[in-house]
Order: sequence, then structure tokens, then C-alpha cells
Amino acid sequence: MREIFNIRLGTAVVGCFLLCIWSNNIFGQMSLNGTALSEGGGSPSSCGSGDFKANVNAGDGAGVPSANCIQFTNAVNESGSVWACDPIDLDNAFTLSFNMFLGSDNNAGDGIAFVLQSKGVPQIRGGRGGGMGWQQGDGAGCMPSGSCPVSPSVIVEFDTFDNGAFEDNELACDHVLIAVDGNDANNLMAPACMDGGTGTTNFEDGATHSVNITWNPAGPVYCVYVDGVSVLEYNGDIRSASSIDKDAAQWGFTSSTAPAGGLPQTQYVCDVAMTTGGSPSCGIPAGIARNNFRATLENEVVYLNWKEDVEKEAYDYYVEHSMDGVTWNTIGHVTDMSYSEEDKPAFEFMHSTPGNGLNLYRVKYEEENLVKYTVTQGVNLTTEYNLVMDAKNKQLIIPQELNEDLLEVVIYNSSGKIVYQGNPDNNIDLSSFTTGIYVVKSNRNNNSKTNRIVIW
Repeated sequence: MREIFNIRLGTAVVGCFLLCIWSNNIFGQMSLNGTALSEGGGSPSSCGSGDFKANVNAGDGAGVPSANCIQFTNAVNESGSVWACDPIDLDNAFTLSFNMFLGSDNNAGDGIAFVLQSKGVPQIRGGRGGGMGWQQGDGAGCMPSGSCPVSPSVIVEFDTFDNGAFEDNELACDHVLIAVDGNDANNLMAPACMDGGTGTTNFEDGATHSVNITWNPAGPVYCVYVDGVSVLEYNGDIRSASSIDKDAAQWGFTSSTAPAGGLPQTQYVCDVAMTTGGSPSCGIPAGIARNNFRATLENEVVYLNWKEDVEKEAYDYYVEHSMDGVTWNTIGHVTDMSYSEEDKPAFEFMHSTPGNGLNLYRVKYEEENLVKYTVTQGVNLTTEYNLVMDAKNKQLIIPQELNEDLLEVVIYNSSGKIVYQGNPDNNIDLSSFTTGIYVVKSNRNNNSKTNRIVIW
């Protein structure tokens, strides 16, 4: 029995087709303008140029998927922070990208915040619980001791718990808030659900989510994207909204879990890349339609095909491959030229060395430092077959070569009731299924399999 519950983000470079550039996009745990920052040593109170410093808890780091991650929490009664030692000038634009893991227990909290501040570095941290490591919270675990709110500051908070009973500006959904000076009552605009209206209700789903934050002082405009979807757009000046030192703003992250009596939660960020300069906008590219990416198998070679949807400037495409839906490797980098609406090109990438078993593929593409992904497609190289849960897109992946056979699929809920039965010729949409554990029974040419999937 094969059980795959989540699909996460990945790294590395192996091969290419068409016009290729061999490079690795990942610079380490944190980078500034393409240069990896080192984890600073020495005195806990020192913070040297080119370094970052983390204030985390004993045992943090054991549960992260790679060395490119910084873990803040793993239990109750915890808060954590990490700061780049070199500040940035807010008179310049910036684009920040990172991958965020908010845990796997929807009943726990509390979240992660990106913080610009001029309180100091590196031993700066706010309270636990709803304090999220940047405001008062329970008043414990703060750095310096007894000095909880991180202020002056500008904060983008990714909150997974509804603290509305005792805090301002809370929503029942997992939500995003932009606030200033160590208090979420000082919000610059109303909070918004983290899904941006797409219907993804739970971000404590055991999966990693991509985040992009852009600041353009020429607007001025401050934008937040989660999984390629625009969530908040603040058309105002963050430099004057707070008394932060705009010429030398420290930047980093804070996080916390509930105080005693609450539930533990593992939370971390990975592949943090800060780029200053440029002129980022708040537009989301239309990119590649979900049905415009296909994977086919011919003579043990996998051909990936995609076509763009709109007139645009050039994209960079990163073709990613996985054998388990958890670890993803970049197997090629394709760059196209700009084109007109009449000349929208089609692309083909050839993977000549697929693995034995189910091969999963997706394409990552970027525009103005925004990251998006296509739907995941599967190709099976053996007579065996596997059905894999794509948690991000809430679908059961049917490898395309199975479409040529009579594949019967029956899905049961935890009560044993049949909630799906059919002979699918494409991936099965699970977006209407409620949270819970399901049993998937499939039969292909008298070869039967039983899988268990979890929908968060």
C-alpha cells in the first residue's frame, strides 16, 4: 500500500532541454541579493555583517525537511525569531520570497510573521501565543526580558488561529494582517483570509506554502502573495506608517505557539531570499492554465508539454520531478523569449531518465519574482500503478497512461460510505470532499490496490 499525503516544494538541478541555464536558485537558509547569509556564531548578542542570528528553542531543527530551513517552534509555550544582521533601506524597493510551513494540526496555532523593525538585533523577540513573537502575547519568552512588543516595526502576520475573543483584527479563517509597532490593533488595513478567495481553508495542512512580499516606494504599494495568489495590497507608505528607521530597517521572522494548555505546532521557513531594488508591481501573471500542462510516456521517455495563456515578457521555467510527491528536484531550466498574443509558443521538455515507478512532474515559473506552479501530472514507468494525493490542488492524480486502460476507482469515507465510483479518464477532483481519512480502492486489469488518503 502506498500512502502519500502532501506535496511540498523542492530544489536542485539535473538536466535541460531547449535553452538551458545551469544554476541553483536556493542560496541557503537566508540570502540577501543573491548572497547566502551565514549563521552567525560567537556571542549571542553579536550580529556580524553577512550573517543571520536565530533565537529558537532547544530541539528545533530536527523536524525540518532540509538544511535550507529555520524552525521556530515544535512544542507548546514556544516563540522564536531570526534576523538578518544587515539592514535594508526602505527608500529602495524589495522582493522577498520564502517557503512557509505552518504545521499539520488545524486545531493548533499560532503562525509566523515577517517583520521589519528598528528595535535592534539579534536578541529581539516578542511574546508567545497570540503574540506571534512580535507583540505582547502572554508576556513570556520575550527578548530582552520584559520587553515584549517588537516596536517600532512593520509586520506581515500569517495567523492560523482565531484569537478574536481577546484580540483585535482576527478572522476565523487562516488569515494575513499588515500591522505596525508591535500591536495588531495598529493594522494598516483589514485582515484577509490567507487563501485570497480561492477556497483553501486550511494552511496547517502539513504542506509548504510559497510566499512573496513586495515593496515599491514609488507606488507606494506593499503586496503579499500566498501560493501565487494576491492576498493583501496596501496602497500606502509603510515608511511613514511607523516610526521605523527607514534607512536601516532590520528584517526577519518571528513565530510562536500556544501557552501551556494549548497544542504543539511545528513551524518553519525555508529558502528565504531578499532582493532589493527593481520596480516590483502587484500584478499576478496569468501564466499557464491548469489544463495546459501534460506528461506522456513514449518508449520509456517522458515528454512534458505546456503552452502559455497570455501575451507577456519572457518567463523562466523550472521543470520539477518527484518520485514520492514530497521531495522535488529541478531537472531543467527553460527560458523563452517574449511573444505576442498571436504567437503564443508551445514548449516540450524531454526527461530521458525517469525512475522505476510513478514519476510526478510540475513546472515552476516566475514573473517579477512571483512564483507559481502548474498542476501535478503523473507518469508510471512500470506495469505497477499508483494513485497519489495532490494535497495542494485537492485531487487524486491518475497517471495519464492509465487513461488508456479501464481503471475502476471507488472511494470510501471513514464511515464506509461510497463517495466516488467511476472509471476516470483524468485526475479526480476532491475539492468537495470534507476533511477526513478516505480509503481508495482501484482495479486495473485485475490488479487491485488499496490506498489511504487524508484530506485536510
